Amino acid sequence: IGQARLEAAPAAEGGARRPPTVTIAAYGGGVVKPYPFGGRAVVIDLAGLRAAEPIAILLDHTREAIVGQSTAVRISASQVDVEGVITGNVDDPNDPAGKVVLHARRGFVWKASIGVDLERIEEVAPGALVQVNGRELAGPLYVVRAGVLDEVSLLSVGADRGAAASIAATAARKESVMDFHEWLKGKGFDPANLSDGQRDTLLKAFQAEQA
Repeated sequence: IGQARLEAAPAAEGGARRPPTVTIAAYGGGVVKPYPFGGRAVVIDLAGLRAAEPIAILLDHTREAIVGQSTAVRISASQVDVEGVITGNVDDPNDPAGKVVLHARRGFVWKASIGVDLERIEEVAPGALVQVNGRELAGPLYVVRAGVLDEVSLLSVGADRGAAASIAATAARKESVMDFHEWLKGKGFDPANLSDGQRDTLLKAFQAEQA
């Protein structure tokens, strides 16, 4: 539920270019897809999630495909937000970081997903109701009641539909791009109380306005 933003900083004094930074709204508290546990839905309880900072920023959950590393992780009652720095070679299209930036510059909208080391899982029976992340959900599903966030990935197809990665990459100048959540609040919307359809529509409007 949200957006990821990448900015390539301008050259510092002496001509050295600072590494790009990235801001990711990585998980919005919803059902994770595709279903990893025998086809059952999975929800991560944000109240029981903690981060092993700094966490890795990867491409497609591949541990060898390092894009960067977090500089700050914020876990709220409804959202996981990650800020980080791109440590890979953005000028090499074969480098994971280079792939991310190359496609972003050409308008590709990346999505986001988190990797969690599971510590405690609750099974919810068919038809039973459970409260998770401010929502009431019906089983059958699994709820990850405790876990450690150890990575966030940029994906071509997201696990949490709301976690879209709209990356605005600039080559030689730093642009001021408003955070999607701030934009929503400025328009009078509550980011935590939007349907998937509303969020998709508003994200497209936000991206068009920023472009």
